[in-house]
Amino acid sequence: LEDQRAAILPQRALMPEERKGEVCACEESPILIVDDNDFNLATLQMLVKQESLIEPDQARDGLEALNLFKEKAQRAPHCSEARCLKLRHRLVFMDLNMPEKDGFDSAREILAFARANSLEPPKIIALTAFVGSDTVRRCLSEVGMVEVLN
Repeated sequence: LEDQRAAILPQRALMPEERKGEVCACEESPILIVDDNDFNLATLQMLVKQESLIEPDQARDGLEALNLFKEKAQRAPHCSEARCLKLRHRLVFMDLNMPEKDGFDSAREILAFARANSLEPPKIIALTAFVGSDTVRRCLSEVGMVEVLN
């Protein structure tokens, strides 16, 4: 449980040690939650906000998540602090089974977009009720997610 909580806390998961002092008070969110289930979305949002004091961005399917990630990375920042760590998504909680685009494809495309644009890739954590060894292997080895939570 402590490892899972560490993934949410911004000082541990979102900021390199040498950059911890660079957090500003802007309203941008470095966390994106992706789930098509309203209950799961609301529950995870509450947990993230409670543990990190950050209001996460939300998407209801993989296509919306991909578009939101790209839009945030490409638009002009809404923060006056040039080195603000919240100007792009650094942590993504991704449901695997969603309409439009599933979590596997969305995560793969988000990571590819980050690499193609010389961005540090976000840490993507899979959320699923199906945790067979094939699912875990696919998430971690094939897609490049960092963790699988069920």
